[in-house]
Amino acid sequence: MKYQGDPAHFPVLAERIYLNHAAVSPLPACVAGAMTTYLGKACRTALAKSFYDEAGAGRASAARLIGASSPSEIAFTPNTSTGLSLVAGGLDWREGDTIVTTSIEFPANRYVWEELQRLGVRVIQVTPDSTQRVRIDDLVKAVRASFQPGKTNLLTVSHVQYATGQKLDAAALADVAHSCGGLLCLDAIQSIGAMPVDVDTDGVDFLSADGHKWMLGPEGCGIFYCRQKHLERMRPLVAGWLSMEDAFAPLHGAEPRIKYRSDARRFEPGCWNVVGMIGLAAALRMLLDVGTENVWQSVRTLTSHIEQGARSLGCSVMSPSSCDGDPDASGIVMLQLPPGSAESQEQIATIVSRLADRGIDVVDRVGAIRISPHFYNTTQQMDRVITALKEVLAAPA
Repeated sequence: MKYQGDPAHFPVLAERIYLNHAAVSPLPACVAGAMTTYLGKACRTALAKSFYDEAGAGRASAARLIGASSPSEIAFTPNTSTGLSLVAGGLDWREGDTIVTTSIEFPANRYVWEELQRLGVRVIQVTPDSTQRVRIDDLVKAVRASFQPGKTNLLTVSHVQYATGQKLDAAALADVAHSCGGLLCLDAIQSIGAMPVDVDTDGVDFLSADGHKWMLGPEGCGIFYCRQKHLERMRPLVAGWLSMEDAFAPLHGAEPRIKYRSDARRFEPGCWNVVGMIGLAAALRMLLDVGTENVWQSVRTLTSHIEQGARSLGCSVMSPSSCDGDPDASGIVMLQLPPGSAESQEQIATIVSRLADRGIDVVDRVGAIRISPHFYNTTQQMDRVITALKEVLAAPA
């Protein structure tokens, strides 16, 4: 596959076996190069139209990557939290409105909704089962029992759970939310860039994701999707000059007036993070060049390989398994170590540290080791990880 195992495109390959893309991705050479080129030009000139054209090109790429019907549905944001806050602050919440979510969301997809409780909004958390899986049936029951006609109702979940690796069926969730008079919002930071995402087909209303994980972009530059029919309904958090329809008119003598843009740029209140957007645009071009289906096939091959090897060492796969053909599988593998090898979080952290000493980057999460390879990693690297894990488990504590 193009780019796979090639340190010319992914310099980290020459240094380490990096398997922590569910946290932060090392920058591909094309991303670092695009950002460096911009910085080199920006120290010699400013306000060059080409800078903004290059940065803004990522909007169309992002729309293609997530299956949006138009780039006009995409806004650039600093992070996932900001995008989620655009929904929390943009809808007209009243006492008695309802939000349904899960009890195991990443904090970014909890605090923003819990803050609305001060307005009298109900936040209902669906708990996972004994295997830490969130059952779609349980979410459906919660929605049907709590959403009320004439009220603002929102179902908001992570498309892929960060601590369990479970992928939720976005289409099924959108169907039940819409049938009960509600909307669906996805925190998609653990899915975009690793697997196909199709917001238009699946019926997603809102989506937010920073670009620094599976999208292979720099930190501090993400995307927010708002379905076209909801744009006029959404009140921007900040009444910034660039979010206005006639943004530049006052610079030429016109009286400033509040009239928001009709597209998602209404959520971009001021100056762009140009260097970050240029980096993200380069990353998205690379992903589209490879193809989302090809990326996903590679990720599934790599996760299956690591699962098989880990099981041979007596580890248990706690996440939905690619190896087993589980439809809820993602790019995240959660490994529970063999009985007696690590009984505490501290011991698991020690094993992760010893793997790092061997040039392998993984992370400990909630009593397990989380491994998250991307398409450019190789099965040979996965074999080396299993060999290293075997050595670490056999070493004295």
